[in-house]
Amino acid sequence: MSFGRPAWCGVGAPTVGTVSTLVAAVKSGLWGIWRLGLVSVLAVAGFAIAVVSFRDVPASECLMEAGLDPAVTVDFLTPLRVDTVGHTVRVARDGSPVVGAQVCVRADRRAMPGLGVSGAATETGPGEYSVSVRFERAGAWDATVVVARAGQAPVRVPVRIEVGGP
Repeated sequence: MSFGRPAWCGVGAPTVGTVSTLVAAVKSGLWGIWRLGLVSVLAVAGFAIAVVSFRDVPASECLMEAGLDPAVTVDFLTPLRVDTVGHTVRVARDGSPVVGAQVCVRADRRAMPGLGVSGAATETGPGEYSVSVRFERAGAWDATVVVARAGQAPVRVPVRIEVGGP
């Protein structure tokens, strides 16, 4: 009784061609695994960078190192709607319009951290400022309006806003 391979298997002793083919297959398999590992590492790194980047709202025009001043109030005068770009903000201090200030609006969506908007505003009238930001989703947003006046420390005013559908 023979315990070797059956004759019908067609596999005999390995030849040089078979060994080189086997080595090439192993090398290409390892190369494929190495490439897959490299792509996976790059994908995870890219995802981590995106999460960190989108956690911070693009606020290059907003100075966020500002103190709080309860005397400064902010009201949005135009209805906040999805895909509307221009919004008017009224800024007052002790009820009087704040004129000649640099105003910036930054908003984060409460339900989707990382989805935020920001924009610098231009003065359109006494205490009224126009800002171009586009809200992409309806719902509750946490806004921060930064007001900077010459010779005074910048002030940030937190405002909860509701953005309506289109």
